[in-house]
Amino acid sequence: MTRELDLLQAAQANHQLLTVDAVRKLGVQWGRWRRMQERGEWVQITPHHFRHAATPLTLPMRIRAGAEWLGDRGALFGTTSLWWLAVEVPEPARAEFLVPRGTRSIANWMTIHTSKMWTTKEFIWHDGVRSTTAGRAIVDMASTSPTARALEDAIDS
Repeated sequence: MTRELDLLQAAQANHQLLTVDAVRKLGVQWGRWRRMQERGEWVQITPHHFRHAATPLTLPMRIRAGAEWLGDRGALFGTTSLWWLAVEVPEPARAEFLVPRGTRSIANWMTIHTSKMWTTKEFIWHDGVRSTTAGRAIVDMASTSPTARALEDAIDS
């Protein structure tokens, strides 16, 4: 029982996300960890991130898990970026990320957009997550065919 509590505490300390590294660090036997997943106690979000089955999957959890998994290979994209930067846009239905064109095949389980242009001036860190700047995010949002009103509201915000 102690290991289960340790896992829950590790997830709680990391925005409700449990990493494979944390599981290993806590000394949980790999077979036991696999059985916990098979029983549906822990649900995979990324190849390295899990949430407890009783914890609802939220957009911030998806953003943090995806951003941590991508690291410097990606950043938040468009409306997701604007929402994370507290620009007044509707909450996106899914987390979207931007990666350089050469790495577009890194994940088929997340929404990825690619860019030929990839300069460090277009990225910032906000609340522990790499994001495009608001200006770049608005341009990216415009490329996804939002309504004119949604784009206008994002610019005004």
